[in-house]
Amino acid sequence: MSVSLIMLSFILLVELCLLSQSGSTESPNPAALNQIRLPPTYSFSGTFEVTLQPTATAASPSCATITPGDVKGPFHIKPETVPDAFPPRQEACVHNPVCISCDQDAAIPLGYNGGLPLELSVTVKTAGAGCAVLGSSDDATVDIWQADPAGAYWQASDLWANRRQRREGADVPTHMYNCRAHGEGGSSGDGGEGGGGGAEGEILFTTLIPGHYIAGSAWRPRHIHLRARAPGHQTLVTQIYFGGDPFSGEADTACSVCKSDHELLQVQLELKTCKTCAPQAFSLANLTDDFRSNCDQGGLDVCAQKQKQRHRGRRLLLPKEE
Repeated sequence: MSVSLIMLSFILLVELCLLSQSGSTESPNPAALNQIRLPPTYSFSGTFEVTLQPTATAASPSCATITPGDVKGPFHIKPETVPDAFPPRQEACVHNPVCISCDQDAAIPLGYNGGLPLELSVTVKTAGAGCAVLGSSDDATVDIWQADPAGAYWQASDLWANRRQRREGADVPTHMYNCRAHGEGGSSGDGGEGGGGGAEGEILFTTLIPGHYIAGSAWRPRHIHLRARAPGHQTLVTQIYFGGDPFSGEADTACSVCKSDHELLQVQLELKTCKTCAPQAFSLANLTDDFRSNCDQGGLDVCAQKQKQRHRGRRLLLPKEE
């Protein structure tokens, strides 16, 4: 047996070993993925940068690439129809909401129990004026809306049949709409109901990672809808996707015109196991049924090593390390 044949056999053996460690190569079950929960100290974070086209600029910008638009979907609310009771706020999907329009006999399950916490940082820039960040003095606003962790959209009325509501009450006067949030300007420093953030132009949102849902006969990747506006700029409506989602790109057959594989619409997630722990890059390709049990055995360092092994064995997309 030649040396090259021996080496080839060895490489194939290693690949098979890694595949066996990472579990089945069958397509994941989206409904099961929606049910995955991690320990309460675990949290995800991600950043998304929006670059808006100035209305006075007909030519292509010279200093930045305009963030592409994407399908707005049926649950878009036009700015002029957003109710007065929908103030700026940071939190989108809340934990353990109350569903008052769910039918116990319906196919859609009642409510949802927790989720995967996500802190999303959005920065709005202009493609003109040296690609400056649009901050509080520029009246930039960002609205987000998404499916809940179980893959259903909420609204405050019954206009959308078989969808879900959150009960309104004195304790939650600003949560007329669940899984929607609105931020203005950035740099407000309040971080709470003001929907502000830290650095100039940064708008921080807290939510739960959206679930997969069926559109037609296929499943959509996890995504968050976003609308960004600023005076003197074209309004952008797009979608945010997450790196490594096994239902993105060519697998997103539920929306063939959606841009789930577009580089500028991808958020590369980071995962922390505690508030003071250093974040590490995380791919949704590794959010599997056995992820929690594997990682609980040895902490995040073990998780990261398993991700690298799985990436080599299954050719799964991982966020690039800076």
